Amino acid sequence: ILKTKLTRILIGEDEEDIKRRVSEMSKMMPPGMLREAMVYGTPEQVREQIEEFAAVGIQYLITNYHGPNELQSVKLFGEKVIPKF
Repeated sequence: ILKTKLTRILIGEDEEDIKRRVSEMSKMMPPGMLREAMVYGTPEQVREQIEEFAAVGIQYLITNYHGPNELQSVKLFGEKVIPKF
């Protein structure tokens, strides 16, 4: 049995833009729910959150991307996060 996690990724270089988007999305969910449903932040912040999953035994992360430019998000994730693993 493999331990997997399905999550949405909201990633960007502009921390203020990420904070603004997260604030908007959190209005549509119960408090604390967004952190359970999504990994978000700058590449460094996203990497740190993924490391938390790895620390509890998650072996595979299945991702989909949220944001105005999905392809740019995938590229940023591929260039700045994946190589750290």
